Amino acid sequence: IIPQHIAGALFESRQSLDKEGAIQISAGIGAAPALADRELDPISLIDDNPGRHRLSVTGRLAYLPQYTGASSMGLLFGHDDLSVSGARAFAALQSNDAKISLYGAYTDWAAEPWRIVAAYYYVDVDLAQAARHESFMSGYLQVERQLPRRFTVFGRLEDSARMQESRYVAQFQDNDGDIEIALRRQALGVRWDFNRRQALTLELSHIISLIQKSNEIRAQWSAAFP
Repeated sequence: IIPQHIAGALFESRQSLDKEGAIQISAGIGAAPALADRELDPISLIDDNPGRHRLSVTGRLAYLPQYTGASSMGLLFGHDDLSVSGARAFAALQSNDAKISLYGAYTDWAAEPWRIVAAYYYVDVDLAQAARHESFMSGYLQVERQLPRRFTVFGRLEDSARMQESRYVAQFQDNDGDIEIALRRQALGVRWDFNRRQALTLELSHIISLIQKSNEIRAQWSAAFP
């Protein structure tokens, strides 16, 4: 739903604050993806791009209690001008242009053995040729606790408002029965970091999507190479 794959430039600066803290500023500008049928189509670095990619601007202002630490909290901003290239998307939105503006706040706070990660977003969708604009809100809260032997247990809550009323959001829901968009989710899980760059995760969750309610069991192996 939120454009993530941007081709452009990212600028970051970190300034010391007091004895240990810091303020970090990040700003990005580049080419936004295009809105195709049921997906966001980012700019291709290999194939041709037929002029469908417009401006994307992002920014973040963060406070770090420790200059080199992992904890931070701050504000987020993003604005993406999406061209509507899919015939199905154009028919549903009645617009060939969608301007997505995001305003958010987040925190990622660690105090061993606890960690709290939370974010809340307000998203405005300006459909240039449509009769009305759309907006919705979404957020999540995740609490983690470290256990002996590199185990971590976590709980996660996700919630939203007005997402089910958005024509823009509905473009990303396929009719294959899989859950593409979660309006609400409650999850419990455990992660085992058995190697410095590898982990196994087991997660149980209850999900309310645009079209159904379901329970999900997820097993995941994640790794970073080299």
